[in-house]
Amino acid sequence: MLTSWLSVAVPNCLVESAHRNQLVKLLVSKTTVPVAAPYLKTSCGFLGICIGKFFPKLKSEYPNAYVDLFFHTHDVPLFTMSQTDGVVLNMSLAVDFFINPYLKTKEATRIVVDTTSEVEPYLSQSIIHGRLLNSTISAREDFSYIGNVSETFLHTFSSILSMTAREAVKTVLKVGIPIPSYDNVTLADSSQIEIFDQYLRANIDFEYI
Repeated sequence: MLTSWLSVAVPNCLVESAHRNQLVKLLVSKTTVPVAAPYLKTSCGFLGICIGKFFPKLKSEYPNAYVDLFFHTHDVPLFTMSQTDGVVLNMSLAVDFFINPYLKTKEATRIVVDTTSEVEPYLSQSIIHGRLLNSTISAREDFSYIGNVSETFLHTFSSILSMTAREAVKTVLKVGIPIPSYDNVTLADSSQIEIFDQYLRANIDFEYI
């Protein structure tokens, strides 16, 4: 058996690097997520639901256009570990509103989506991964040049915000942390991870192949 200790500082160093290098980013547009296209319009009918309904200035200045939502980390994500609460990832995502295409326009609004996620660590092929269990998600306005971001808007678009925020969390968890391994051996099913305050302990059994 191999026992490996992992401080919470290790995954926090990795996610800090990912944030600094802008590696966590997702674009929701009429092209990347076609099912969301009707909601990204600046103009829609009386019974329709679209972003333009909540921002009259957007509708009047950019009629019959589309909005791109660009998700990226707002602050450095933070892992915590404890015997009581397990592994938790706190991450804030900035959601920038651009008129399509976003590469050619200036952001009109930014909201921040704060997430607190319960994570289950597990071993796979000599790498410690994280499995997303549950997330608590809330949204707030950061700044806006097209009018206030209303609670009604945040509630109406909560599904798009929550879905994309969860995908961003999964992107962070996919990174994984390698542990020592040897030629011609593989991890046994009896291997396990224990969670302590601010560190993990991996109890690893090997099998010859």
